[in-house]
Amino acid sequence: MEWREALLLQVAASPGMTEAQVLRTVGTPDETLDSRFTTIAAICAGGSYRPVPRVEGWRRVLVYREFMFLQMVFLDEHGVVICTTTSLT
Repeated sequence: MEWREALLLQVAASPGMTEAQVLRTVGTPDETLDSRFTTIAAICAGGSYRPVPRVEGWRRVLVYREFMFLQMVFLDEHGVVICTTTSLT
């Protein structure tokens, strides 16, 4: 994935969208993780991704891994996008 594609994902999955809309627009994530069972730091540590984003109030995250990029779409308890982030290794 190039930077251009990484930015396209951030536009395609914008705050306020529902999880279903993200899945239709962006596709199936590589992983879906729950905040009760993991942390953002743990997700990023798997590939030494930086920066480690700080996101408050997330309940689930859709994780898209592509080459050196880690795209994360953070959802609140209602399944609505809070924000998207890009980290790289």
